[in-house]
Amino acid sequence: MWPKKKKVEEEITPPTTTARVVKLGGNYIVLNEYNEPLTERYPADSFHFIVDGAKAAYRLATLDGKRPSDAIIALANYVPPGRKTA
Repeated sequence: MWPKKKKVEEEITPPTTTARVVKLGGNYIVLNEYNEPLTERYPADSFHFIVDGAKAAYRLATLDGKRPSDAIIALANYVPPGRKTA
């Protein structure tokens, strides 16, 4: 009898997007590649709650094997200017 082959886990590439988070005045907004708004404006003082919620939604969607929306991807991957990434 032949030994069973181990399943090779497929390397999952994280979803990417051309959408980006932009600070306008004192608010944040997500724009797509054509500079059309994907979200409403978020106030700066509560923006970190929006980013935390987007990170949770991103994790849930990717665990279910679904692709999150461009706005969720942009918010979940947001790094404030001047902050270094790993």
